[in-house]
Amino acid sequence: MKQEAVDRNSDWNEVYDLVVVGSGAGGMTAAITARDRGLSTLVVEKTELYGGSSAMSGGGVWIPNNHLQRKAGYADSSQETLT
Repeated sequence: MKQEAVDRNSDWNEVYDLVVVGSGAGGMTAAITARDRGLSTLVVEKTELYGGSSAMSGGGVWIPNNHLQRKAGYADSSQETLT
């Protein structure tokens, strides 16, 4: 992904169908899906790196206390999640 320096004094006149703020797993998924469906898309990231916290997790998504865990016999609770 090419990153370009932004001239903050320049006039902006671009129009996009979707503007995604943040380049984490959710933002990138939305951007790719929109682009695949023919929408013009812009991803805006505040840091020099992309990926958000998902870059640190290897793309894994943590969904605590979910029905699949319970079905598999894994004991979890909302309190344990907060802890």
